[in-house]
Amino acid sequence: MKGRLGPIMLAVMLLGYGVGRASERMPTAQEKLTRTEWTKVRGVNFFPSYAANPYEVWRKYDHNLFDRELRLVPAVGYNSVRIWLNYRAYEELGSKMVDNVQDALRLCQKYHLRVVLTMFDSCGIRPSKDARWMPAVEAYHQLLDSPRFSPAEKQYLQKVFGEYATGYARNTVVQVEPDSHFMTLLWQDWQSSPGKDRLGTGWYPRIEKYVDALLGRLQNNPDILEWDIMNEPEFVSEGPLSATRMYTNEDFRTVEAFLAHWHSYIKQHYPNQLVGIGWASHESTRAHAQLVDVFNIHIYGEPDKLKEAINAGVVMSKEFNKPVLITECLGNWDFNLLGSPAFEALSSDEGQLAHYRKLLPILVDSPIGWLGWGMIVSRVNFPFLDILYPNGHPRPAAIYLEKMLKGN
Repeated sequence: MKGRLGPIMLAVMLLGYGVGRASERMPTAQEKLTRTEWTKVRGVNFFPSYAANPYEVWRKYDHNLFDRELRLVPAVGYNSVRIWLNYRAYEELGSKMVDNVQDALRLCQKYHLRVVLTMFDSCGIRPSKDARWMPAVEAYHQLLDSPRFSPAEKQYLQKVFGEYATGYARNTVVQVEPDSHFMTLLWQDWQSSPGKDRLGTGWYPRIEKYVDALLGRLQNNPDILEWDIMNEPEFVSEGPLSATRMYTNEDFRTVEAFLAHWHSYIKQHYPNQLVGIGWASHESTRAHAQLVDVFNIHIYGEPDKLKEAINAGVVMSKEFNKPVLITECLGNWDFNLLGSPAFEALSSDEGQLAHYRKLLPILVDSPIGWLGWGMIVSRVNFPFLDILYPNGHPRPAAIYLEKMLKGN
């Protein structure tokens, strides 16, 4: 696909807040809020093809490949990206990781893309030297035979993952530890950051170095839309632990304290930075309104569910006088279909295109800005959500997306 810079540049002008770079005074947080056209955000969660998770994005950072694949983002009509950072990579690389992030932001500027930076992530399985890699079908049967799970939990395991692990994903490689939760079938190589065991107050001084290194270097970058403090904090227990609960009360209190601390820390030391939190549910987003400048909501599902979420977001935005972004949506994914043969159909080219045809008209006309999932087929779990191959060859959904975004 060949990108046309005319409409893209127009979108960027609408999205930007019209300030100069480097020598000019950077805007305050309130100026950023009022000058940014939040409703014009049309973007995507971006992972380069060499990475299986955010840790590898920075641990294996490849400038040339990142550049080559990032240029495909505006070519389909997007004007923004959500990029994920990783505490473990910073532990290993220190300032070198920040160098890589800064380089990636320069590339975003090159392609006229605004950026949401996600600092922490509750989702995933913490890596362990005791982990053993095996096909999902083998892991499924091993977990099903484990005495660690109750009959009710095994029934839930079968309901959610039976069809997926023995069908579509049977040969997908997952890591299993002696005490693995069966959600390892979902997370595959995805890793939490900083990790469930590092959310307590004893870790705050060490994590402070990570926060200071990033914001101290990047706080005046006008291409940053906001800092997303954590992705989907509800998954702190590596759950769900049942059909209705994704966390224990104790774990959730710990993650709430973690979020409150870093919100306070950023506002005290970097008051001009805008922050959000990528909650998985609307209820959690509303309940923690005091911790954000920008509401971030995630929504997957059918058109009625998307419309309901957009309407609720508009109401919440007006009530609290804060902008709202949908920072995850659009992907042809439904957790409730994992245990159904319909999931394999949804993941095909035809299924993805049909899904986009139902949702994109709603998003294009949305009064809320949004970032979809996904972009480049990579090693990240669930590559069927992506719309372009690394060489730029489009899946049918990408062609439809470009037509919709560039025609509006």
